[in-house]
Amino acid sequence: MYIRSPKIHKNNCPIRPIVSTLESPTNNTAQYLARVLKAYTGQTSSHILNSSLFVQLISEISLDPKDRIVSFDVTTSTSWRSRRKMSNLHILTSQGQFYKQISDTPMGSPLSPVRPTQTQSLVPLHGRHMCHMASWSNALSVFHDLFNSQHLDIQFTMEVETNNCLPFLDVMVTMLPDGQLGHSVYRKPTHTDRFLDTTSQHYPAQKRSVIDSLIHRATTICQPNKLQKELEHLQTSLQQNGYDHHSIKSAIQRRLNPNSDNTSNRPTDFVSTAYLPFIPQVTDRLSKIL
Repeated sequence: MYIRSPKIHKNNCPIRPIVSTLESPTNNTAQYLARVLKAYTGQTSSHILNSSLFVQLISEISLDPKDRIVSFDVTTSTSWRSRRKMSNLHILTSQGQFYKQISDTPMGSPLSPVRPTQTQSLVPLHGRHMCHMASWSNALSVFHDLFNSQHLDIQFTMEVETNNCLPFLDVMVTMLPDGQLGHSVYRKPTHTDRFLDTTSQHYPAQKRSVIDSLIHRATTICQPNKLQKELEHLQTSLQQNGYDHHSIKSAIQRRLNPNSDNTSNRPTDFVSTAYLPFIPQVTDRLSKIL
């Protein structure tokens, strides 16, 4: 299945091609190779697993006041001519034509997150993100041109800080007057603060995880003087999605004061596992009894 996913948060709305290899002839082989190669990925010093680790790394950096922070990202439009041949399989399109990918792997393949690409010869990979953040005092345009001269099918866009601020992943990086790098949660302009609504037919634990995951992101990404503002924003947006104020405040307190959570009354001996179909306001009550 061939999907064209638009990046609506970027100028000119570029397309992200995605090819699902599920039930394809080579999917099992790709999954096996992905398991083998996974042990060898992320072993470089430049590898960044997630935003939390990224924040830890930039907290140790001190820049010169003349430095600038810049991010580079692989563009999608320049390699569109080769992306018309978009799969490591032969794919039948709606026009009845077959196409074959001639380089790298598309999103949707088990090998995509672990397979080394040509991009690695140009810049270190940060997790699954083909982008690199650096600080440069001069010669930005020269360096950008050098990147783009290495391979015709691998071209980079360059984003320079605005008012000493630059987004990277879901982190807003700020260059402080003392040369340190501040950090807080970043949301794309297209973000609407819509999360899993409490009226949806989901198990209560899944709804609680929405609150917990957002609070976890806030506490791991935000520097201390930015945390309170972020938590206030979360309380407002979560309440707009139907979550009650008490549940949100309790989750925040558990996160900020983990030692105060009383777990002495919880059972510790494992008895058995019960699998129940989800029925709203029934399954969760039965699970508590069991």
